[in-house]
Amino acid sequence: RMANHGFFRVAACTPPLTLADPRRNAGATLELLKRAQGAGVDFAVFPEMGLTGYTCHDLFHQPALWEAAADALAYLLE
Repeated sequence: RMANHGFFRVAACTPPLTLADPRRNAGATLELLKRAQGAGVDFAVFPEMGLTGYTCHDLFHQPALWEAAADALAYLLE
């Protein structure tokens, strides 16, 4: 392992996003996490707003989107 030599394997992950569909985006994120784990990655980074998408505009003010994003995050944490 590279960590034995003071190095870490890092992956920059960019899952395909579906705007305002946190559960679907969580699934895509989880698939990339599994691939990264299989490739021996020690640390994986993902884009900010990766569960909701970046351009939701007025939807960011809707509690339904907040709740869906929180549920998707809880799904990933499981």
